[in-house]
Amino acid sequence: MALFTRQELALALISAPKHPRLGGADLSELDLRGLDLDGALLPFSDLSRALMSDINLQEANLTGALLCFAQLQGANLRGTQLEADLTSADLTGCILDNANLTRARLVETNLSHASLIGATLTSAVFEGAVLIGVDFSKSNLEGAELENTNLEGCNLEGTNLSGAALLGANLSGVSLISATLTATRMRGAQLPKANLRAAEMTRCSLTEANLEEAILERVKARNAQFRRARLARATFRGAALLEADFSGANAPKTKFHDAILKGAKMEKAQFSKARFPDADLEGIQAQGVDLRGADLSYCKLMDANLMGANLEGATMQGSDLRSANLRNAKITNLDLRYANLNGADLPERAPGVKR
Repeated sequence: MALFTRQELALALISAPKHPRLGGADLSELDLRGLDLDGALLPFSDLSRALMSDINLQEANLTGALLCFAQLQGANLRGTQLEADLTSADLTGCILDNANLTRARLVETNLSHASLIGATLTSAVFEGAVLIGVDFSKSNLEGAELENTNLEGCNLEGTNLSGAALLGANLSGVSLISATLTATRMRGAQLPKANLRAAEMTRCSLTEANLEEAILERVKARNAQFRRARLARATFRGAALLEADFSGANAPKTKFHDAILKGAKMEKAQFSKARFPDADLEGIQAQGVDLRGADLSYCKLMDANLMGANLEGATMQGSDLRSANLRNAKITNLDLRYANLNGADLPERAPGVKR
């Protein structure tokens, strides 16, 4: 790797002002602050510990470059090819819109308040990265490693997080509107008050995650995993949750108006005072579920397995319970007025049941 002096670097820039060719150059620890390197060709160069604040590297090629501990505060990296090692670099306030950071190493990198709108971050590694206030909207983070990262205050609207690892990540209050979370691994993630409206969540794993008061209206979450998740007061209005798994979830006062939960699993889950009006619950597996005081009016509950469920004080008024299994269920004060009970297996009459 060639070692450049400041004079040689200046000559290189003068001789090729539009697209300086510095591939493989050793520029480590140099002071490059404020330079205009628009479109520069710097593949496999060494820029470790270089001072590069406010530099213009728009649409430059830094493929394979070493930028460990580089200081890039406020730099313009829009559209840059940055499949590089940025371990411990400081990119505070950088513009990285539409940049390509495929497989980039962002270990302990400071990206606070950086803009990554539309950036490609496929399989990027964010171990220990500082991500305060980052704008990831419409970026591609497919397969990215974001385990245990703090994403609170970030914008993830329209972001592709398919197959990404977000185990234990903090996404409290984050906007994930229209995000793609197909097969995303989010076990134990913190998402209280997060907004996931209209997100694509097929096969997303949210086992033991915290989604209290989260907005999941109109999500598409077929085969999604919510096992033992905390879902108190979350909203799933109009959501498509076919064959989703809510086993053991703690979900009191959740809202499932018009949701499709056909074939969902709810064994031993806690849905007390939850609201399911007009929801499709056909064929659900909900043995031992707690539905005390729940609103299940005008629901499709054909072939539902509610054996041993606690339905005390719930309403199933006008619901279709044909061939449903309510054997050994607790039905004190259950409202079954106008319900279709043809072929349903019901326990003996209990006090206060309305038919």
